[in-house]
Amino acid sequence: MNKKFFIGVCLLQTLLFITGCKKRDDLIALNTGTILPTDLFIVDTLTVNSSTVREDSIPSQMLSNQQLAGRMNDPLFGISEASIFTDVKLISTGTAINAVTGSDSAFLYLTFTSDIAQYGNISSNQEFTVYELTEELDRTKLFYSTDSVLFNPLPIGSFSGIFNYSDSLSIKKDSTTIKVSPGIKIQLTKAFADKLINASATDVLTESDFRNYLKGICIKPSGNPSSGQGAIVGFNFNTSATGIHVYYDGGKYANFLTDSSCRKFSQYKIASQPDNITHQKGNPTQAYDTTFVQALTGAKSHFRFPTLFSLVEDQNIFIHKAELIIPVYKDAISTLYRAPSRLLLTQPDELTGRNLNIIDIFSSSYGGLYDEITGQYSFVITRHVQELFRSYVVNGDDFNFGLYLTSTIDLPITPARILIDSRKAKPINEKLRLVIMYSKL
Repeated sequence: MNKKFFIGVCLLQTLLFITGCKKRDDLIALNTGTILPTDLFIVDTLTVNSSTVREDSIPSQMLSNQQLAGRMNDPLFGISEASIFTDVKLISTGTAINAVTGSDSAFLYLTFTSDIAQYGNISSNQEFTVYELTEELDRTKLFYSTDSVLFNPLPIGSFSGIFNYSDSLSIKKDSTTIKVSPGIKIQLTKAFADKLINASATDVLTESDFRNYLKGICIKPSGNPSSGQGAIVGFNFNTSATGIHVYYDGGKYANFLTDSSCRKFSQYKIASQPDNITHQKGNPTQAYDTTFVQALTGAKSHFRFPTLFSLVEDQNIFIHKAELIIPVYKDAISTLYRAPSRLLLTQPDELTGRNLNIIDIFSSSYGGLYDEITGQYSFVITRHVQELFRSYVVNGDDFNFGLYLTSTIDLPITPARILIDSRKAKPINEKLRLVIMYSKL
C-alpha cells in the first residue's frame, strides 16, 4: 500500500444524492462558485453492520433544571423507570419557624417541563412514593444514572393519578391562592411536616446545617404498569413552585425549595427487555436488520464499517464529504412513543468502549435531527473519517472501531426511543449507508 497518500477535507454546502460510485465532471460548490476536481466520485456501497449494545450510565446530576421520573412498560423495549434524589433548601437561613400549634399539612409540588418531555402513556395511572434520605448528597461527587443514596424505607408521601398537562396547579400562600404550571401535588405526612417546622435555630443557621438536619428526599415510581401503560416525564426544578410547601399554626405558610441550586440527580433502571434486544446485547459482533436506541441508558446502536479502508488501499484520494444516513422504522413511531428529535453519534473508547465525542460534533453541519419526511437521521462526519484515513495511511493505526448512535444527554431531555432499519436488501437511497464524496489525486 502506498503510504504517501494525501487525505484532505473540504466541506460542501450542497447535498448530492448519487448512488453507487460514479464520476461527475461538472460539479460546482454553490456557495463559492469554485469548480471541484473533475474526477469527483461518490461511494455509498461500503458495508455497514449494525447491532444493539448496552448503554453506559450517564452523569445525571448535570441536568439540574430538569429531572425525569416515572415508570413505564414499552411494548417494544420493556420496563423503564426514573427516580429523583434531591436535597432541600431553605428560602433564608438563620431563622427558625417556631411553630406554636404545629403543622396543619405539607405538600410536595412538582411542575412539568413541557409536553414534549414525556415518554409513554400519560393517560394511564401513575404512582410515586416519596422517602426521606438518610444519607446526604455528596457535593464533591459526580452522580451517575446508576447511583443511589440511602433513604428511610418508611414513606413520607405518595401519589396516584394521571398526569394532566392542561390544568394548572393551585398553591395557597398565606391568604392568597396562585396558579402555577401544570404538574403533580403529593401530600406529605404530618410527621415529616412537623420535622420541617420544628427545626431549631441551630439547625437552620446555614444551608449546610439544614442539610445535616434534613438530608433530602427521593421520589420513586411505584406500581407495576402492564404493557403499553405508564410514562416517564420531565419535572422542572428551575422554579420556586417546585418544592415543599408547609402550612402550620392554623394558616401560616413556609416554603422549602428543591430548585436548580439544590444537589440532585436521576436514577435510571431498565428491566424486562424483550429477547430481540437482550440477544443483540449478548452477541454484539453480529449484524442485525433492526437495532434499537432508547433514552434512560436503555440501548444504543453500534455501526461498524469493515470495508472502510478499501478506499485507500490502492489510490490517493481527497475527501470532500462523508455522511452517515440512518433510516428508521416509521411504523414504530406514535404519539405515545415518539422518535427522538435529535440523536448523538459518538465513537467507542478504545479501552473502555464508552462514548467519546467525534470531532465533527463541533461543526455546524454535524446534523443529528430527525427528518419526519424521509424517516431518517443524518450526520456529517467528514473530519472523523478523514482522521481515520490519515492515521491508517500515515501511521498504520487502525482506529476504525465504528460509531455509536445514542440518545443525547444534554438539555433539553426528551425521553424517547427509536428502531433503526438496517436491512441491507433495500434500495440504496432508503438503506443505512455511509456516503463518501472524494477525488482521486
